Amino acid sequence: MKKIAFLSIAAMIALAGCSATLPVQTGGLIQKNSGKRVEASVSSVNVLGFTPITLAKSEGILTKLQADCGGSKVTGVTTNFKRRMVALIIIESLEASGYCAD
Repeated sequence: MKKIAFLSIAAMIALAGCSATLPVQTGGLIQKNSGKRVEASVSSVNVLGFTPITLAKSEGILTKLQADCGGSKVTGVTTNFKRRMVALIIIESLEASGYCAD
């Protein structure tokens, strides 16, 4: 009976997930966002914490935002890093949004 209770508790702990969200704004406060809003994201499945989102992947987000603006300046860039854990798997995503300069 104790063995079944222990295994049940261990299974609940292993299957429980948690998440964290870390918003970051760069470029100062924007008084007026009159341009077109653009968004980009990148995600990674991280097993046991060995493969986080690489710097090369995260740098590609700004390039995506600029491409969506037709190569013009992007202002009011806000990034949001999310991490969700399920058992031994960590799902990380980095989302960025901004506005095209007029």
